[in-house]
Amino acid sequence: MNAIDTVLVPIDFSDCAASVVQRASQLAAQVHARVVLMHAVDTPVGLSPDAIIEDDEGAPVRAGDHMRGAAESRMPDYLALARSEGVEATSTVAPGKPAEAILATADALSADLIVMGTHGRQGLKRMLIGSVAEAVVRRADAPVMTLRSQRVDSCEASSCGTCTSHVYRELDKARGEVDG
Repeated sequence: MNAIDTVLVPIDFSDCAASVVQRASQLAAQVHARVVLMHAVDTPVGLSPDAIIEDDEGAPVRAGDHMRGAAESRMPDYLALARSEGVEATSTVAPGKPAEAILATADALSADLIVMGTHGRQGLKRMLIGSVAEAVVRRADAPVMTLRSQRVDSCEASSCGTCTSHVYRELDKARGEVDG
């Protein structure tokens, strides 16, 4: 039995997420562990997951279902990346606030290690948005390895601390429902 059998890798679909998946998968391959990629789907404040919004074709759909489907459709590329490192990889999409969803998923999987990226936000932005990584580090039963994001050329943000590349179209649509 390995000391590390299951590595949970929460991803936010930011420009830096692929690097986190690759590095976590390389580590998992070295210890012969499996990788579970996960994404937390959190509907914007003021919008219930059961609220009806319009999808891209204008059809009515539950906000939570729409966002979950969008997240699930992004997972195959990350799974392929993890598997290219020679590891068994699966994925899951969990509802809820990111830190709580990550902790619940880690507990449900009996994860031996959580490997996650951090954008390194500081000051007011960190105070307003909070740090998911910090909350997970403080509360996880399993060890947590954080990987500091490194700015990639394709990123439009001036730094990882101001990154918004994790905001995907369906999340923007749901936020638009709240904002009117």
